[in-house]
Amino acid sequence: MNEQRRELQALLEQSPSLRNYFLEILPEVCQDALVECQDSYLYAQFPRK
Repeated sequence: MNEQRRELQALLEQSPSLRNYFLEILPEVCQDALVECQDSYLYAQFPRK
């Protein structure tokens, strides 16, 4: 996860115009990731929001 965060930061530094798109899709991407995690860890407790 840390590596992806660094790569994303570098990408946004190279292309600042992507920042608005990133902010637009972030909530949906996070929700998708949470659903995927919940499917993999059936007995774990995850935050509702």
